[in-house]
Amino acid sequence: MKTDRTERRAWPPRPRKAPGPKPAAEGWQAATRRRDQLIRAAAIVALCLGAAGFGWQIYDKAFPPPRPAAAAAPGPAQPPPQVTAAAARAVGRWLGAAKGDEAALQAIFPGVAGYPGPLPDAAPAVSGLAVTAWRQGGAEWEVTVAAAVTPPAAAGAGAPARPVERCFEAAVAWDGQAVALPRLPGPVACPPVGKTAVGMAAPVDLNTDLGRTVQGFMAAYLGGQGDIARYTAPGTAMSPVAPPPWEGVAVTAVWAPAPPATAPGTGDRTTVKVEVSGRWPGATWPTAAQYVIAITSRDSLWEVTAINP
Repeated sequence: MKTDRTERRAWPPRPRKAPGPKPAAEGWQAATRRRDQLIRAAAIVALCLGAAGFGWQIYDKAFPPPRPAAAAAPGPAQPPPQVTAAAARAVGRWLGAAKGDEAALQAIFPGVAGYPGPLPDAAPAVSGLAVTAWRQGGAEWEVTVAAAVTPPAAAGAGAPARPVERCFEAAVAWDGQAVALPRLPGPVACPPVGKTAVGMAAPVDLNTDLGRTVQGFMAAYLGGQGDIARYTAPGTAMSPVAPPPWEGVAVTAVWAPAPPATAPGTGDRTTVKVEVSGRWPGATWPTAAQYVIAITSRDSLWEVTAINP
């Protein structure tokens, strides 16, 4: 005869024992398992991040971000006409000084202590002054001036002396209103002959429309002769140098990159290099300098749009 299973249990039921502390070995094994699980999880995360970073490197190299366009390097600055005129005047007076010119030299170089010293009895003849190069350092310009120097004739010399080209560097300080000569000029090597900074090779006839426009503009710009607006394009903000640094301004040569058109169409553009000469007020010898002028055509007429662009 089968009996109910509940009847076979002891009654009253015996109380269960409360779980006691686990052995030390079992607790160490559980801690080790948790550490291993954390290490595996960290390794999986690192692998995923490494793959993503490697993929981003490949994408970054294949599709680099656009770089901003580099700003155009500014062209070399050109000195104001007051600076070039002062440099040529200083070199001419310094080279051609003789006894009796002490007061004039002191007025030109007031900041040079002890100058002038003893001057020669006869001075060399100086002509053909021309500015050939320059560089700027802050408010001071170093201007190279070329000159044809003829030594004074020696006593008893049979043939007259021949002129020799010499170049000198003059320091000119410019504050925007006045010039100053802090030291005496010094001899330097002359620049190579026939080389220009803008690559002009085609001479321009001064009797053409382009040549006459350049002559009228330079006379108005440097010498205050005529209305400068007559030679500039409409809307061009350009004013003549005031006060005019030179007297008797004359254009001696004009060059262009290529022979300009005799009958230009509206909108034609070109750039010319102009060699101009003039005299410092009160001076007897000419001074020369070079300028670069941008010109455009309107209604078959050439008009200046910029100087030293």
